[in-house]
Amino acid sequence: MREWLALADAITRAGGRILIMPPSGDLTGMMYTANSGHLFKNGDEWLFLVSKMAVAHRQAEREVVKGFWNEAKLPLR
Repeated sequence: MREWLALADAITRAGGRILIMPPSGDLTGMMYTANSGHLFKNGDEWLFLVSKMAVAHRQAEREVVKGFWNEAKLPLR
């Protein structure tokens, strides 16, 4: 936990924002953030490309991910 807090402090000091995606009780299991998609720099803006979630039982995660990034006001595709 100390390592994670030190990393969070370093990110914040460098001007970064830390966003935490809350779990959804409606899904079939814990969502792995690495599987949710990828964040890209698009000119001066950021864009989040949402994963296709090809496995059938993960399809519902797409809407959870989209909702999270929409609430964070980050453009997504």
